[in-house]
Amino acid sequence: MVPDPTDLVSLVNRRYDYLQTLSDTPRSKRDLVDTLDTPRSTLDDIVRELDENGLVEYHNGTWQLTTFGRCALDLHTEYEDDLESLLSTPPVIEDLPNDTPVGNRLLVGAETNVSTAAIPDAVMEVFFESLKSATRIRCFTPTVMAGHYESVYQSATTGGESRLDLIFSANVFDHLQRFYPERIDEMLADENITCYVGDVPVTFSLWIADDDHVGIIVYTEQGIRGIVKNDTDDALAWGIEQYNRIQRDARRVSRAEVDSTPRCHEDPSPEYDDWKRTRREDTPDGNPNT
Repeated sequence: MVPDPTDLVSLVNRRYDYLQTLSDTPRSKRDLVDTLDTPRSTLDDIVRELDENGLVEYHNGTWQLTTFGRCALDLHTEYEDDLESLLSTPPVIEDLPNDTPVGNRLLVGAETNVSTAAIPDAVMEVFFESLKSATRIRCFTPTVMAGHYESVYQSATTGGESRLDLIFSANVFDHLQRFYPERIDEMLADENITCYVGDVPVTFSLWIADDDHVGIIVYTEQGIRGIVKNDTDDALAWGIEQYNRIQRDARRVSRAEVDSTPRCHEDPSPEYDDWKRTRREDTPDGNPNT
């Protein structure tokens, strides 16, 4: 008889220690009684239940896991490990909208770095170190990263031959042209750097370092919430999918386009980003310049 999936999950969870003990080596009932410190009568009931559900079998005087039992145990262990890895992520992702593309593929097995009140921007070092060690960087961002722009540029170009592809939101690129014109000129003159303008999510930045790992920087109204970084194959595939989706519809920035844009040589004021955000929220098309 095929066990009910819900009942099977409950059984594997309740009898995990017994299944785990048998995963090492087949054991006699006497050995199980001694190892698990379980009365013989109780153990008889447990082994019978596991046997009836196809998880264990009796062979040559010992009890052992069936192939089905070993697979069920492995899946349960993997499930517990995945849940445990998710426990560190709520402080960073709790303010993301319900329709965010950020999900298990990125979060399971991830390294989470939470911004602190004392030094809120310290988590950006995780991002900078990723840029310094990579030879190819793909990134999209909805924010200027006020106070970090120069650090981002320097970190990304440290290696000299690093390939850097950047996708900015229209508002951010407008800001950069006006307040960092020399740096934009340098970037567009560098054959290893390509800039795009596209429809970028407003709640997080994403970067892909080589084909090694992917990371996101999560933002709230108060600033940087934290960073999630993951080097698993599934997370990397997810990150590449997200980047390619944005890049596919993005517009590559030309030198001529930048040369025709008015420039501001004053330092950007702290109020500028707040004004941009307010105007974006108040205008139907999200463009603060309309």
